[in-house]
Amino acid sequence: MIDPKVAVLVAGPFRYAHLVLKNLERFLHPFDFDVFFMIWKTDLGNKRRVDECWEVDEVLAHARTKALILAEPYPEEFYAPTIGTETGSNSPINATMGMLYSMSALCSYLAQLPNLESYSHCLRTRTDCAIVSPRFSEKLSLDSNTVVVSKNYGIPNGWLSDHITFAPREHFFKLWHHPNIDSIYSAYRHGHRNPERTLAHLARTRLRGVEISEALIRYDDYTIVYSPVPDLEPEWIKKAVAEHGTQGLFEHPEEYRDETEVTERSRLGKLNAEKITPSVKRTALTLAYRVRRRCAMLLARDPAATDKN
Repeated sequence: MIDPKVAVLVAGPFRYAHLVLKNLERFLHPFDFDVFFMIWKTDLGNKRRVDECWEVDEVLAHARTKALILAEPYPEEFYAPTIGTETGSNSPINATMGMLYSMSALCSYLAQLPNLESYSHCLRTRTDCAIVSPRFSEKLSLDSNTVVVSKNYGIPNGWLSDHITFAPREHFFKLWHHPNIDSIYSAYRHGHRNPERTLAHLARTRLRGVEISEALIRYDDYTIVYSPVPDLEPEWIKKAVAEHGTQGLFEHPEEYRDETEVTERSRLGKLNAEKITPSVKRTALTLAYRVRRRCAMLLARDPAATDKN
């Protein structure tokens, strides 16, 4: 056992929370850790799992579980009068808001504990996230100025994956904790109503001078478990689920893990991210150019406009 103690914060619909605990026991074993859950009573999102198994008693009985908060989720229309229901991602507004304020709520809960100082680090994960690499723990840097995050090649470079975060407690709170819901709304607007861009914005503004290490690679170190399995998932994941159900990915992924496919998937992922990013940058540059051109046209029509601001 190594000295640092980790508070694992898990938020989301129940999905596979009981299997996440077993998975953490297998792959986070070098660390002493406790687990804190915030679980939605129902899944109002657009990515429901057809094989969700509500094993709350199993989660409560586990020795690592220190808290389990059951909460009623808010529907999309709840946000219409405040932040609006528009999103810049594939997830509905209530799913993204639920992620942000449930993680913030777990940080607030942890901050009130009398043994808060015993937790040197925090790890965020999800109720559908399975660690699949025995090297996972080795990638969790204990450097006091480093935040380790997941790398999802399905999003552009410069955005920050929300799947996993590991950091010293102070840095973790800076990234995930908010004083109130208005702070979350503000960050979401600055992040163009997209969860990954919102986290990137928070990292830029709150973690200046801190190294962000995208060391945890999706499909190499971890995977997000779906049921049914999407067509584009790696073949070894499809085989694991076909033969042992989603439980197979959480309990014995090494039996199916194909290193050749893992390596090739990462190589192609890097190429994909490099192709996506320039197009995003071009869009931003095009908009900036149009704004500058429009301003120039207005000034040409009315030279006195420079004195009106």
